[in-house]
Amino acid sequence: MKDNNKSFLLSISIVTAGALIAMAIYFGIQNDNMPQIKGEKTTANQENANQPTQKAEDKKTTTPSTQNNPPQTTTTLDDDAIMGNQNTATVAIVEFSDYDCPYCKRHSTSIHNQIKENFVDTGKALYVFRDLPLSSHPHAQKKAEAAECATKQGGDEKYFQFHDKLFAGSISNDAGLVSLAQELNLDIDEFKNCLESEEMTDEVRNDINDASQAGIRSTPGFVIGKLDSNKNVTGSIISDAQSYEAFETVINKYLN
Repeated sequence: MKDNNKSFLLSISIVTAGALIAMAIYFGIQNDNMPQIKGEKTTANQENANQPTQKAEDKKTTTPSTQNNPPQTTTTLDDDAIMGNQNTATVAIVEFSDYDCPYCKRHSTSIHNQIKENFVDTGKALYVFRDLPLSSHPHAQKKAEAAECATKQGGDEKYFQFHDKLFAGSISNDAGLVSLAQELNLDIDEFKNCLESEEMTDEVRNDINDASQAGIRSTPGFVIGKLDSNKNVTGSIISDAQSYEAFETVINKYLN
């Protein structure tokens, strides 16, 4: 009788183990087949909450329900550079970005141009660039400050010229930033003084804080929504490397 019980329990154990192995293989295959996109994720730095850290990771594509109902939030234009007609635009696109983030560069050199042509240049929307340099990119903070120094001299137009050249190039030191300022005919002494004095450090840190408060968790991260008279933007969060169609859908939602 005891031998029969042992045989029965052994059989049950073998069947159970087989079932668990089969389930593990099945779900492993399912995860491997999931479509993915890449983004750069920000997390709070324990030593300095104002400096996000970065970890590159694969992120599963959002489900249809998440795409149709993106997270909602409110942020502000602050005093950052604005592209577009402030007299006619009713929607704002606020980008929180890092000049050394490859996904941010991809957006800037491709998708951004389509958004500008179809929504900004037509007076429907404003485009605002705000800084979110990641601590894993050691020169990103300085690049952000340099662009702000360009704004100090030449206003929003000069800012976006500097912005475009930063994303198009591969500058890795302060000397490269000064050379870029020379290309744009900025006053070099004034530019170097602004950069070396860290005059724009707090300006960039303020952007980082606002990104955190808005719930931006990766770069590039966007808030797209209705613009009010106090420069507040209430709308949807769009995260990571997205297609033009994804932006078009959300922008049109707030234009209608």
